[in-house]
Amino acid sequence: MAFEIESVLREGAQKLTSRTGLLLVVFSIVLQLVGMVAMDSVFIDQYAEFVDRVTEFNPDLADWFDDPEELYPFALDIPSWVASLLGIFVLVGTLLLTIMALNAFAPVEVQPFGADLLGDRLGWVAINLLIGGIVFTIAWGIGLALFVVPGIFIFVVLIYFIMAVVVEQVSFIEAMRRSASLTKGHRWTIFMLFLVVWIAAIALMIVVSAIQWFDQGVGQILMAIVVPFLTFYCYAITASSYRYLVEAAESNGTEPDEGSFDEFTPARA
Repeated sequence: MAFEIESVLREGAQKLTSRTGLLLVVFSIVLQLVGMVAMDSVFIDQYAEFVDRVTEFNPDLADWFDDPEELYPFALDIPSWVASLLGIFVLVGTLLLTIMALNAFAPVEVQPFGADLLGDRLGWVAINLLIGGIVFTIAWGIGLALFVVPGIFIFVVLIYFIMAVVVEQVSFIEAMRRSASLTKGHRWTIFMLFLVVWIAAIALMIVVSAIQWFDQGVGQILMAIVVPFLTFYCYAITASSYRYLVEAAESNGTEPDEGSFDEFTPARA
């Protein structure tokens, strides 16, 4: 099956704007806002303490610092341990939404929103997704440090490991091997696909950052809305392009796993 960038981008948009896609985005926005409250509540105390120490040493430096309430507009007067628990809640919730999104977007038709999207091996998937994500990020970072190109290559070759872990429920090591195998012969197209998305995302983030420069509170709220839409759109195009890669491997007789892609589709609610 041909791997067409336009088809993947269009399919990704359709999946993002489906009922399941929008629900995932809404829940992610809520988590983003909770995370902002948690971070601001922690950082405002640290910032205020830092300012106090500096100004105690040299009072003339007081005018150099911004008002903490302007820098951290969503801070609440809550204990640090409560803010930490909120942060953990956000991290766990984000991981669960990621798993649900990849399972929902993998088939041709978006799966209904529900607990079924978490799959039947949630612990195994979550652990492998976390460890694999750390390994992937380190490898990608090292590659980017080595004149950028190796990092881009690592991204293109290994990005689909998240799909193999979540949808096929294999270990992160096997998932990375599978991603490397599936991307052979398609890597330039995959690079162009994500390049288009990266350029659009960067342009949008520049606009939001400019707004945040003038109004911290409004900018943070916009960021909490824009980031989930961008994130889940990336999940949607990753899932769609992964399905094309699997189908292409099946049609070419290079598919290493028995059976069809539909076997890895989570049960409908």
